Amino acid sequence: MADVVAALVAERFDERAAARLCASFYTGDPGFEAARSVSHRLKTLESLLTMRQELAARAGRPAVVPRLSGVSAEAFRHDHYAANAPAVLIDACRRWPSRTRWTVGAVLGALGKTDLEVLSDRVPASAPLGDDAGGPHRWRVPLADWLEELQGLPVDLRHGLVHDRDVLSAPAGVDMLDDLETDERYLTPEPAPREIALCIGVTGARSPLYQEDQNELVVVATGRLAVSLVSPLETHCLYATGSFSPVDLAEPDTRRYPRTAQMEVVDVVVYAGETLFVPVGWWHQLEAMESTTALSLRNLALPNQFELFRPIHRGERTG
Repeated sequence: MADVVAALVAERFDERAAARLCASFYTGDPGFEAARSVSHRLKTLESLLTMRQELAARAGRPAVVPRLSGVSAEAFRHDHYAANAPAVLIDACRRWPSRTRWTVGAVLGALGKTDLEVLSDRVPASAPLGDDAGGPHRWRVPLADWLEELQGLPVDLRHGLVHDRDVLSAPAGVDMLDDLETDERYLTPEPAPREIALCIGVTGARSPLYQEDQNELVVVATGRLAVSLVSPLETHCLYATGSFSPVDLAEPDTRRYPRTAQMEVVDVVVYAGETLFVPVGWWHQLEAMESTTALSLRNLALPNQFELFRPIHRGERTG
């Protein structure tokens, strides 16, 4: 109770009034009892997650993302989908025509004037004034303006990646779908609208750390993509609100976010022609190591709808 009183006093409450208020809570207030029950359940869950962290650390082996080829549909289902385990599939899209046709320059020529969604923890200068309909991390800006803005910044300040789920079903981008081939070991042959996202970044451009409520296959068409992954079992270390975390894995600030010192980050580079399986719930931050185009696919040939509770930031919408 002393901690609660101190917190109220820090917010300019009278100390005696704060003490009386807290004392009233401890004498059977129904709201307080309900909150205490929820708090106890939360602490129990967090202690179990911390135990898992400690056991993983004692294993003495850093986690790595395996690079695999020839993975059958059954092996994928058992070893990665059901196990919630990431993997790089090096042969899932090697023959896609998009590998040679989807350079950043080519996409810019086709979609340069089109408004695309950008994931960024900073307001783009090219975003319309007052446009925060997507919440604090999602912005719609013309592709050409956005890329020009990024290229005018030092590499270490290029915050934001294009990640748009609408453009490939719109007239401006629908022809690009002809360049895709479906590997039916993992994907359905005809994706539904919004099951494919187009991702674009110039050298150094990086996304915020975010989480999806579905499994995804991230296919790198051109360039290289550095991906930092954090297990959903370490969500309690990420200070997240909704589907985004304020933690920047490229520049971790353990003073501001001390629990991040306890977590394990798994880093992997995905090259052109490779596919990264990002399991549902895994946190990930993407960074273009050079000018890069990629696709994020949700049309798995397996059930891909999940109930993943995340408190949503006011004004934020999920992707």
